[in-house]
Amino acid sequence: MIYIVMGVSGCGKSSIGNRLAQALNVNFYDGDDFHPQANIDKMSQGIALQDEDRWPWLKRLADKMVLWNAQGGAVLACSALKQSYRDVLASTLTKQVTFVYLKGSQALIASRMAKRKNHFMPTELLNSQFAALQEPNNAIVADISQSPEVIVQSILESMKMTYPIHVVDTQQTINDQALVAILDQFIQQKAANAKRILILPPDITRFYSKAGFISAYLYEKLKDQADIYFLPALGTHEPMAEQEIDAMFGTDIPKERFLPHLWRQDVQKVGEISSERMLQLSEGKLDYSMDVAANKLLLDGNWDLIVSVGQVVPHEVIGMANYTKNILVGTGGADTIHKSHFLGAVYGMERIMGRVDTPVRKALNEGYDEFLRHLPIEFILTVLGNKNDKLALQGVFCGANQDTYEAAAKLSQQLNLNLLDKPINKAIVYLEPSEFKTTWLGNKAIYRTRMAMADAGELIILAPALHRFGEDLEIDRLIRKYGYKTTDETLAAVKANPELATNLSAAAHLIHGTADKRFNVTYCPGDGVSQQEIESVDYQYCHYDEMTKRYPIENLKDGWNTLPDGEEIFYVSNPALGLWSTKARFENE
Repeated sequence: MIYIVMGVSGCGKSSIGNRLAQALNVNFYDGDDFHPQANIDKMSQGIALQDEDRWPWLKRLADKMVLWNAQGGAVLACSALKQSYRDVLASTLTKQVTFVYLKGSQALIASRMAKRKNHFMPTELLNSQFAALQEPNNAIVADISQSPEVIVQSILESMKMTYPIHVVDTQQTINDQALVAILDQFIQQKAANAKRILILPPDITRFYSKAGFISAYLYEKLKDQADIYFLPALGTHEPMAEQEIDAMFGTDIPKERFLPHLWRQDVQKVGEISSERMLQLSEGKLDYSMDVAANKLLLDGNWDLIVSVGQVVPHEVIGMANYTKNILVGTGGADTIHKSHFLGAVYGMERIMGRVDTPVRKALNEGYDEFLRHLPIEFILTVLGNKNDKLALQGVFCGANQDTYEAAAKLSQQLNLNLLDKPINKAIVYLEPSEFKTTWLGNKAIYRTRMAMADAGELIILAPALHRFGEDLEIDRLIRKYGYKTTDETLAAVKANPELATNLSAAAHLIHGTADKRFNVTYCPGDGVSQQEIESVDYQYCHYDEMTKRYPIENLKDGWNTLPDGEEIFYVSNPALGLWSTKARFENE
């Protein structure tokens, strides 16, 4: 974010700008330092600048602001008296520029100007400044008759009115310095006085989300003022191992600050979605209520601030991940997890994936709004996408409400939906060992590509670290027993078997993981899972080493590849980062 402190000469732009930059922990720049010498000479001689003198200077500042924003943000002092000047200054960054107007009477400023030394703007030019001044309509306004300390504090207070914080940069992308500036702004606006803070990050399966960096930075900045704990939003996943915590959050946070979410026992019900509403949302398929519940820590911890951190990306159960899902599923209990997943399965995964508004999203949002909205929860949502063949942070959204989620989800659609002109006959998907150790997680390879697969095509899943099927041992047992059969067979099994009917998230997972005999799935684990185990759950098998000899992944690039023998394949290096579909299938569902 760039803050432009504006106003006529003598209003205090440099002194207030310097103080504001220190408060925000960003660099300060004085626009006058960037005037060409010809302009300085004119002003020193008492000659007023004309617009033809100003345009090159303003454009130079606008270009500089792009660099400063990429470096973490800045405060710029610049008169910016006319709206046309402000339009040029904001032209390169649009929503990432905020004007701060230092407002004072001409008499007050004239008295101050008379006392100033070593400045090239003579007092007699003040009349022309006020004549040219067009007061802004969309700026933070500060009364300069007050002390500098009070002025800066009033500006910081006014910045709270600009919340939520939505920063998008798909051109330069958002580097760590720029991300830190965004987080500093978040801290100023939402955490400045917090004494007890609970952070809800994802686990290692969202390693690339920047959630680890964000969570660790919040801890480092706030640990001296607040008692801070972390409750990773695990859902049904296993608690994070110490080496996973170190990899994601660094080694400086004491391990006792990380609390496990035990989804079968640590939750408290606060309400429910009625059976009538669930019947509506499922188009008449499901006639039961669904609990609204969350980990007891959220409800009993007397927190000043709860920060939910995570990535928005296409998701098979809800359409787009995160926001209220991080609370009601990530820190939720069995009933909510089972029934929300099954709602998504019976409604149809291909009607849900990549959509901003879905029946599952409606159910979770409605439950959160009615029963948990009173909690001091703020969301920090990230959106990443490929830029120059590298994964890069391109959006950060801080807020508490639906508009923040929707803004992030729309950017994710722009960056993470990969719509193809033709279907894929053979796809190869690689599962990163640190992220994917079960089919519960690894079947993203199926979810995220199924809408792009050709009939009778082959999906090859390279899973070197696969060691079982379910994250949860009971769900692992159910997957082994019932397998990834067709949707109709799984629905029949739910009706016939109470153990599956009471574990509907497992049933939903089986439906999500089937190809319904439309295309073939070949799982290629290392030595952690045997051929017999893979084939027993209705997938084809090949050992990882054998398949990678045939298709060396170091020779593949994401997307279409034509091999030396002429075979065409489509390669996906991480299925968690996108959704692949033919244009026709996505538009028709």
